[in-house]
Amino acid sequence: MPAPSSTPGFHYHTRRLTWGHPPWQLDLDVLTDFEAESARLYAHRARLGLPADPDLSPMFGVIWPSAELAARWVLEQPPEASVLELGCGLGLPALLAARRGARVRATDLHPDAGPFLAANARRNGVVVEYAALDMRHTPPDPVWERVIATDVLFAWDMPAAVARAFAHTLAPKGIGLLVDPGRAWSDAFPEAAAALDLTVAVDVDDELFALTVRRR
Repeated sequence: MPAPSSTPGFHYHTRRLTWGHPPWQLDLDVLTDFEAESARLYAHRARLGLPADPDLSPMFGVIWPSAELAARWVLEQPPEASVLELGCGLGLPALLAARRGARVRATDLHPDAGPFLAANARRNGVVVEYAALDMRHTPPDPVWERVIATDVLFAWDMPAAVARAFAHTLAPKGIGLLVDPGRAWSDAFPEAAAALDLTVAVDVDDELFALTVRRR
């Protein structure tokens, strides 16, 4: 199934995937193949004379292991707790929280993430508020009882940016979850969080690092 993109004349190839089990089962459109779609996108942009902007990598269209861990964490939280997902990509945790009845906002920088998420939300009959957001410039909004971010420590400046995003959005007694596959910059996050009066508890789940974030 084709899905439009922000690159003129380009459509993503997608397939239908069923995630989870009733009553929390989700039917999602995902990219048929991340590597193949990336190659197709950049080849198409080259033909148009457009740059191969790494920020346009279609990572948003895949369910990554970190997002699945975060989704399982969502199922352990009070269903009425409000949820903010930072750098949501496909938005699996956000969609699952909405299915459980929570007020949910999802954010991402990629221009195609919002429409992709909206289509999957409609398909599953849930409401997810969406906002385009660069986590390097997260405005203060400390009202969210649960804040989630997965696979977002992809550059040297992201630990500090993500720590600020948690500090700006967590409610006073809120709980955050950051899941990372152990990238080179992940070790810098606890120190950046501590500088903002956040505490971080680290757990290891298979090859993923689950960091629970709270205010002091």
